[in-house]
Amino acid sequence: MKSLLYTFILLLSGSYFQELSAATKTWTGSVSNSWNESNNWQPSGVPTANDDVFFNGEVSSINCQLSTNKSAKSITIESNYTGILFGADNPNRILTVIEGINLN
Repeated sequence: MKSLLYTFILLLSGSYFQELSAATKTWTGSVSNSWNESNNWQPSGVPTANDDVFFNGEVSSINCQLSTNKSAKSITIESNYTGILFGADNPNRILTVIEGINLN
């Protein structure tokens, strides 16, 4: 029974810390056009499935290249963002958006 309780607590704490690590990531494209380059995001770090992703033309309108399939919690594309999201070597790359896409 004790080990079951400890397992349950560990699972809960893992979920809690996963939520704490969620962030809002804004595309800057300051190094390249690669989604996978951590310095292309503000704050630095490649977005994960827990992160809200923003493309804002006031920050950057550089194209964003997906070289692998990616996930994000949500994506917001502001109307002043004129770049495109595209699959690098494969036009069938998948960007999974868990909670929603906002076009502002």
